[in-house]
Amino acid sequence: MKAGCYIWTLLCGLLVTSQHSHAQCDIILDDYRKISTNRSLQPEQLIKQEINLQERWQACSLPKDSIFIKLLLLTGDSFVSQKKYKSAVQQYQNAIETASVKKQLKQFLTPSAYLLGKAYLFDNQMESAKAAFLTVLKNVTDQPIDRKWGTLSQLHLAYLSFLQGDYQQALAHADLGIDWASDLHDEALIAKLLRERVNALYELNRYEEAATNAHRMIQLAKSAQENKLGPYYLALGDIESARGETEQAIKAYIQATDCYQKANNSVQQAFVLTNLGFLYYSQGNFKQAISEYQHALVLQEDSFSRARLLDNLAACWWKMGQFDKALSTYQQGLAAMPIAFKALSAKHNPSPQAIRLVSQKEYLLTIIQDKADTWLDYAKAMGNNRQRLKLALDTYIIADQMIDYMRWEQTGQQSKLFWRQKTRSMYERAIETCYRLNDAEQAFRLLEKSRAVMLADKINELGAQQKLTRQQIQEEQQLQQAVNKQQNKLANIPTDHNPAYNAAQMVLFAKQDTLNTFVKKLEASNSAYYRYKYDTTTTSLAALQKHLKVQSASLITSFVGDSALYLLAVTGDRTVLKKQSVS
Repeated sequence: MKAGCYIWTLLCGLLVTSQHSHAQCDIILDDYRKISTNRSLQPEQLIKQEINLQERWQACSLPKDSIFIKLLLLTGDSFVSQKKYKSAVQQYQNAIETASVKKQLKQFLTPSAYLLGKAYLFDNQMESAKAAFLTVLKNVTDQPIDRKWGTLSQLHLAYLSFLQGDYQQALAHADLGIDWASDLHDEALIAKLLRERVNALYELNRYEEAATNAHRMIQLAKSAQENKLGPYYLALGDIESARGETEQAIKAYIQATDCYQKANNSVQQAFVLTNLGFLYYSQGNFKQAISEYQHALVLQEDSFSRARLLDNLAACWWKMGQFDKALSTYQQGLAAMPIAFKALSAKHNPSPQAIRLVSQKEYLLTIIQDKADTWLDYAKAMGNNRQRLKLALDTYIIADQMIDYMRWEQTGQQSKLFWRQKTRSMYERAIETCYRLNDAEQAFRLLEKSRAVMLADKINELGAQQKLTRQQIQEEQQLQQAVNKQQNKLANIPTDHNPAYNAAQMVLFAKQDTLNTFVKKLEASNSAYYRYKYDTTTTSLAALQKHLKVQSASLITSFVGDSALYLLAVTGDRTVLKKQSVS
């Protein structure tokens, strides 16, 4: 069954309340029945007939009832099949507006919001999609059909949280979705939600737990007679690869490839080859990795996935010491991403604005960080070449900006802490670059950013409140306190398939959404508040030295990395940057 047909099957379960008596109106209703039951026409013809029927409906002054709403949703579905997502959004928004007018039509608000979220998701409007799916969660009742919409929304919210790097939030949505799908006895949907759970666990390096979940999701997918097992075997392959179980990983990748070949899905085959290439890369078998990556490039059409492939390919050249080839390939990867950046010279990087707008920031961060590391190793191989060191530092600064943007999008403190730990090695390499350049000013900035950035976030938030009215401050505080109170309540409830826990988690999602919506409105309407809150500037070295000179004082700050300890001593008149090995 196609996705559109599946959605339509659910919609048909909703009540139809229309009664029309005029002969002309009956003709219109007959035409609607023909369109709704015969979906074999070409999408262009369906759209033409559906739009024509809407116009006739309104010309006849027929009431905008449940059948009219279903017509709007059908038309939106037809636009989606043609990848005309903005037109689909308009149809779904019209359905929501129509359903909001009469009490007996409110049953259509939930499915309309869900379909709106899907259209936004297809159109790569991630924030709008998230808002729509959260609206579904607000609307969900105890009715089984409504709970189905809510469970599907949990699936998409888990995916969207994953894309933002908020893996804890992804787990929360996946876990609640799994409980709901279990109540619905929907094994296929449980398997899909487990896949989102597995993806988040994998990124959090919880490989053993991920492996257990992966085997369960495959078992459930088979039991549900799911015929698209490729993604499940691909996820299992990634986990076994991370666990060092090479034979099991290759076996899973082969099974995934077989599934995709049977489905004639070359794009997904490219994903398997990409991850198989990474397995060989992690073993130091760069030639075999390059072979897999180059094969995947022929098949892969998705822009983000091509960027990831090119990054992996460039990393092979980097590790083999072919720095120019690596840097050129990184640049191709950056140009492949759907951002306003096409510069061919590796000396150039995307602008902060282009970085901020990209949806899958982790892909972009990986390329930029790898590119910076390559510049650094290239400089070291050339006897600390200053030009290449400066290019490395410029690129690390872009990576640092990306980390800020990713942190701002995350709601969970655990996810923020995870990313600070994950990017620690980047800060170590960036500070090493400063050391080799003897650039005390940039070293000081990076030392401060790496040590206390989450504290700085809180300080910025407090400072930004000075730009708000007393009423706005009180409302934000009340909303934040409500979130904190609900988080504390949730922490004291047993989690194992507990209805009380699920109910509390839903309340938390709603309170977090209310807070986030309020804050985003403040950011949009109050530019001073926005600038202050997201100000990432640190105290300059010159300002610090001026203060120290007045106080006749000195400062020593440090960074402890995996391989070295960096110390920066600052007085009013001079700076000394030192490096010591960590044994």
